[in-house]
Amino acid sequence: MELARTCVGTPYYLSPEICENRPYNNKTDIWSLGCVLYELCTLKHPFEADNVKQLVLRICRGRYEPLSSKYSYDLRTLISQLFKISPRDRPSVTSILKKPFLEKRIRSFLSPKLQEMKRTKFMNFILQDIK
Repeated sequence: MELARTCVGTPYYLSPEICENRPYNNKTDIWSLGCVLYELCTLKHPFEADNVKQLVLRICRGRYEPLSSKYSYDLRTLISQLFKISPRDRPSVTSILKKPFLEKRIRSFLSPKLQEMKRTKFMNFILQDIK
């Protein structure tokens, strides 16, 4: 996969690789997802500072105030994975969506009709392979 080199975005959501002016890929979006998810839980940015230079240093160190234990272990673990300093260590979107606690929540939002359509589509796919 090719790596990009441009630098755009809201400073609070920048990944360490962008802050260090290194090439980046889609894993930088995983870091930003962690920032947004953290902010949804705490109503504050995971990395804050009085100026951009300090902000960049905090992001590059990857230290943030952990989520309260009132949040599930699964959610706290996910956020810690999204904030891995090395992009290689961050999960892919596919692996995030396959986490059991998220799959269960996603299924709960699907209408019964949509769930049935998915089952039917899956069964047709299986039957097609058998023919």
